[in-house]
Amino acid sequence: MEEIKEEMDEEIMRFAEAAREIGFDGAHSLDVSTRHVREDVRAMCAEDKCHAYGHNWTCPPECGTLEDCQKRMESHRYGGVHGN
Repeated sequence: MEEIKEEMDEEIMRFAEAAREIGFDGAHSLDVSTRHVREDVRAMCAEDKCHAYGHNWTCPPECGTLEDCQKRMESHRYGGVHGN
């Protein structure tokens, strides 16, 4: 199990470095089991608060229902986030 964690840590470091190389300020791993889809966030999407609604495959309506999104997240153990 420790070997898997070490491999994961190395992969996360490569992910973070690649994110920085293309201009992101940073990147971090997350335990997907701690993430859940939320109706209030989807409502903000419907109001097009970030102007991505219907323009990005990761946003509604292209990303599917909340249930679809939750199932996709649950199919992974870890994920990554980045920002700038």
